[in-house]
Amino acid sequence: MDILILLVPMSLVLVALIGVAFAWSVRSGQYDDLEGPAHRILADDDGAHAPPAAGAGLTPVNPAGVPARTMGTAADGGGGEMRGRRNLTR
Repeated sequence: MDILILLVPMSLVLVALIGVAFAWSVRSGQYDDLEGPAHRILADDDGAHAPPAAGAGLTPVNPAGVPARTMGTAADGGGGEMRGRRNLTR
């Protein structure tokens, strides 16, 4: 029962903080236009953005041609797990 002396005031402070945060959000206009963003996402504005330039696609994964480092497998004695740098090839 002694814990109620601590929990009741803490819960009241928490409720007060939540009430203040809600009042601030209402006063600052957070709930003024609930449908606007939903309609704005559906608006047809496909012509608003320029098409990408030719050759502006994705960059290559390995542009320098450096061979990837791989882990050893059971076939080459690596066991399929990384054990320091000796199982890695460069």
